[in-house]
Amino acid sequence: MTPLSFIILQLVVFIGAYIQTSTGFAFGLLVMAGIASFDILTIDQAGILIMFLSLYNISLALSTQGGISIRKIKCMPFFILSPFCVAIGLYGLYVLTDTPTGYRILYGILGVFTIFAAISLRMSPTLLPRRTRISGFYTTAFFTGVLTGLFTAGVAPMIYLLYRQPWCLSMIRYVLFISSMILIPSRMIFVFVYEGFTWDILIWSALSLPCVYIATKLARKYIRRTNTCFLRNIAFVMLLLSGVNIMVKTVLM
Repeated sequence: MTPLSFIILQLVVFIGAYIQTSTGFAFGLLVMAGIASFDILTIDQAGILIMFLSLYNISLALSTQGGISIRKIKCMPFFILSPFCVAIGLYGLYVLTDTPTGYRILYGILGVFTIFAAISLRMSPTLLPRRTRISGFYTTAFFTGVLTGLFTAGVAPMIYLLYRQPWCLSMIRYVLFISSMILIPSRMIFVFVYEGFTWDILIWSALSLPCVYIATKLARKYIRRTNTCFLRNIAFVMLLLSGVNIMVKTVLM
């Protein structure tokens, strides 16, 4: 990794950690899209780096999060089903990265997913009068788990579902944090058992931890003054540009 690539990585990590702490989403996908756009790491390497950084970011954020009972949320099916779907997505990742054609397909899926996530941020979900049926959570759990297995960044379907629920923003943020605390360790265990972790990724992850710490602490300090809509717009622009860039690279591969 060149010095310029490292600086770009730290900038993307900082922005992603700040937005993640303030809103409960976007870290994994922003970092993955940024890494893919600038060819800093391969998708499977980026996934491992994002696992460590996401877990650290969420742990810091939850340490100051007010307590909300998961029983009140009543979306345990998501937490139960998602880890199994992570294994499906991770298997798909290893199959696609085995060949150049498969890797090109994987790049294309990432580009489409990134653009979809960007567009979903601009949509205004209709607030439901009551909580979604349990089948809705099962369907969302499947897609979220598979996408997390592929890219360590699959909460976009869940974000759309949660922002339609008749819940306060603090509860939605809390559910997103808790779901990530289940999805990411699940993926981490599967990756460790299958291939382990290389020293270079561990070193890049360790060097990026201070950036995550600073961004998280700043976001927690100014969370009451932060304009959530402004952060969503920043995430939208970054994801849309990254998604288009990834799609162009896919065509030119």
